[in-house]
Amino acid sequence: MLKLLIREVDERFELGDAGHALLMELLTLIFDGRAGGVPGLMQKFHQQGLGYLVESWVADVAPVPVQPRQLERLFDSGRLSAMANRLGLARITAVAAACASLPELIRLLTRGGRRPSHLPSDVSAYLAGHYRIQAARASTGPQRQPIESARFLPDLHWVKWAMVATCLIALGLCMLQRQPATPAKTPSAEDAGLGGNTAAHASP
Repeated sequence: MLKLLIREVDERFELGDAGHALLMELLTLIFDGRAGGVPGLMQKFHQQGLGYLVESWVADVAPVPVQPRQLERLFDSGRLSAMANRLGLARITAVAAACASLPELIRLLTRGGRRPSHLPSDVSAYLAGHYRIQAARASTGPQRQPIESARFLPDLHWVKWAMVATCLIALGLCMLQRQPATPAKTPSAEDAGLGGNTAAHASP
């Protein structure tokens, strides 16, 4: 029955997998050391003038729904906000889901005329079984994907530009080395003429 309640709340409020966590939060509100279990919760309802609500939940009649403003009268507003934060839900969604779940949860807890002040054994067994299933799934589920090493590599854009600059410098040096050396001075016509006259005078 608890499993069916969780599924209905999950689907109605689109909680994903938060339905079970919401159930745990509500059970904590009911059975923590100061709440007094179901009798303590019923007493709190009567003190707030809302006894007709909880009495409809434990009786074999259609349960009267509780409104968000009424739930905030019963439980500290800060506790409800903290509950929403732990569930990872918007406060309005968490409170609305709690209002929808609480009447059915109380009806399940008081089935057979009981008024438990401590967490019933069948509820404890269900919760223990749920945790065993979750633990088994975690141990046999898909392994955690390795983190991509590229996420930890530094930005290498500067390396690309450094390589381009190096190539340009090397190309420039090669072009300088390939330029021909300064050619020897070619004798002018005047120099050639002087050389010829000298040769003529030297002849006998």
